[in-house]
Amino acid sequence: PLSDLLADDDAGDPIALAVSSFQLESVVHFRPHIAVFLNVDEAHLDRHRSIAEYVRIKSRIFMNQRPDDVLILPFDDSRLRRLARKHQGRTFFVSGRQAVDSGAWLADGRLWLNGDGPTECVGRVDPTFPEDVLAAALTARLCGLSPSDIAKALPTRSAQGSSA
Repeated sequence: PLSDLLADDDAGDPIALAVSSFQLESVVHFRPHIAVFLNVDEAHLDRHRSIAEYVRIKSRIFMNQRPDDVLILPFDDSRLRRLARKHQGRTFFVSGRQAVDSGAWLADGRLWLNGDGPTECVGRVDPTFPEDVLAAALTARLCGLSPSDIAKALPTRSAQGSSA
């Protein structure tokens, strides 16, 4: 369990978690340094009753964030892009369609980043789920990984067809 990792004396390393809307319904003190908010669809409407309610509950992922924390949102989804106004920390965007001022995007088959520094071309990419790859690359860059290290993990069609 995660609590065992947090109780460990050497627990200074970053931890990546996938947190469901079901879990977010009851969080009180949860505060990720970097929160990624993607993939709102009708999959959980049996529980949340409406997209608006689903978005409200998923928004709890950043409710305890502070000004030095980060929220990553999909620029191409206007429902979620508007959440940037409610966030008190730094907000970055990901887009599979266009360049963004702060964040990650795809252009001509290449992944571009503009995080806390100059715009950088990370490399060629052909992802099945563009927003997921963009958010992962941006998170990695914000955590200090170099563009060349990020490029080694980028999916390409030839890599997706091979077995690991």
